[in-house]
Amino acid sequence: MKNLFQIYYDKTAKQSIAEYDKYVIRRVSKKQESKLRTIGQNYKASEKNRGLPRWLNLMNRISFTATFTSFIFLVVSLLLNASEKKENFIKEYLWLIIVFSISIVVFLCSIGIAFFFKKRKKTIKTEEASQNLFNTILETSKQFLAVPSSAKSLEVLMEQIKDNPSNKMKKYTNILLSVFVENDMLCFADLYVVIGIPLKDISEFEMIEEAYRFGYWHKGKEKSNLEEYGVKRITKPTHFYQASHYAVLKMNPLNKDLGVLIPAYEIEEYKAILKEKRDHE
Repeated sequence: MKNLFQIYYDKTAKQSIAEYDKYVIRRVSKKQESKLRTIGQNYKASEKNRGLPRWLNLMNRISFTATFTSFIFLVVSLLLNASEKKENFIKEYLWLIIVFSISIVVFLCSIGIAFFFKKRKKTIKTEEASQNLFNTILETSKQFLAVPSSAKSLEVLMEQIKDNPSNKMKKYTNILLSVFVENDMLCFADLYVVIGIPLKDISEFEMIEEAYRFGYWHKGKEKSNLEEYGVKRITKPTHFYQASHYAVLKMNPLNKDLGVLIPAYEIEEYKAILKEKRDHE
């Protein structure tokens, strides 16, 4: 079964193609896309500015290197002086002691500045500005794509198809999309397009008992919710999550087996959307 939200590279066309392209029912104009990208660039710049300033990071690195290096030289000099039984160590290595003392003072000061910098209101304001920009991107996109306010933010599992697939556990990107029903179609909207699947082509949900990994957690506080949803957090070798099963919303258009892969913890939300549509009919 093909994943509707899979991306593969077409060697003939020499470009990446999404399986869902044939189901796109509307998309933003080039002018609207340009506006969204501009807001996105501002958002990325805002996210970048949430960290410590470049000069402070540089100060931390230089002072740490100077402290560590001068300390090693100081220890080696002490050992050599002890073996040679010299008595004028302080006078001979006064410059090294001064360098070490200044380096450690600067390093400790830079750590203190970094600590207080993170606590400043400016950081909080930057985070708020960043979140506001993110909300602006979403709301602007929804206006351009005529996404109803009743749409729910739900996840699907997207995958990148590789030429040489490995035997390792599959890893998906769990992306958030706006999901709603419109004109007898189940619709999925990202920032740039709306994908519409005719309800008549949707057959059933099927649970797949297959472990997989994904990169993000969108369900509130991690510690309290992971166990509830049967998800493990794995930090080595990289930070990701692992689940034991997922759901497939099966489609059978034109005798082709297609499906929307959904994290198991989202299936009830999808069922509620489809049930609400049937109840209105």
